[in-house]
Amino acid sequence: LTSVNNNVGNSPYSVSVFPNPMNSDATISLNLPEEESVSITLIDVLGKKVSVIVDNKKLPAGAHQFQLTESYAPGAYMVMVKGEKGISYEKIIVGGE
Repeated sequence: LTSVNNNVGNSPYSVSVFPNPMNSDATISLNLPEEESVSITLIDVLGKKVSVIVDNKKLPAGAHQFQLTESYAPGAYMVMVKGEKGISYEKIIVGGE
């Protein structure tokens, strides 16, 4: 995992995570150009689903924020945003507390 923001194809999603690296809590920011259904999933480096943040929810156009508040083992993860128009990934690092 060397890319911080790895958009697949011409994905229209702008996604970021702050703070990154994180220790306990972080905020996922997502900007949608138009209303659509999206899923946001945290996956590990092997592609295994760790947590579902949003499950196929219709969101209006604009900026959205979601909180990561669970405890995760230290390491590298990807936030995967999947919608009607494509998939975007954002790398996130979880450090020790």
